[in-house]
Amino acid sequence: MASVTVAAAYPSLKPLAAWTRDLCQRVAQFSSWAETTVPPTLIWLSGFTFPNSFLTAVLQTAARQNKVSVDTLSWEFIVSTVEDSHLLQPPKDGVYIRGLYLEGAGWDKTKSCLVEAEPMQMVCPMPTIHFKPVEHRKRTPKSESEIMNRETQEEHLESQAFSQNLYVSN
Repeated sequence: MASVTVAAAYPSLKPLAAWTRDLCQRVAQFSSWAETTVPPTLIWLSGFTFPNSFLTAVLQTAARQNKVSVDTLSWEFIVSTVEDSHLLQPPKDGVYIRGLYLEGAGWDKTKSCLVEAEPMQMVCPMPTIHFKPVEHRKRTPKSESEIMNRETQEEHLESQAFSQNLYVSN
């Protein structure tokens, strides 16, 4: 691509033909969304230049709806077991994300789990995933040994931070 086009375009390592197809899909997703002012049922996350910003907006929306701080939310990921054509309405909480891929692994739709990749298959498409905002669940230690292990880890991290501070300050 010409240097002027490259400077104005979103970053991509795709060749021109694939980049153009990608651009057309992006324009179709966003123009449909803009015309209807209703988010699509399935969001193509790869179509966003900054997907983290979109996902942060989803968390903020959930925080407002549930009247909680956005800092108390995290993600629950639910891999869909139904075909995309059966997902007719957006989820009550979160978004359906399509177009994600696994590298070096495969997905077994019947067992809903990761499997070894097929021979000579580097990339495998993932089914649609429901990105669902949930409040952080406080995990309680299961045993006294787990408490001791956690305290030991914290002491180790504190000692590393202290020694690094001394090193940096010299």
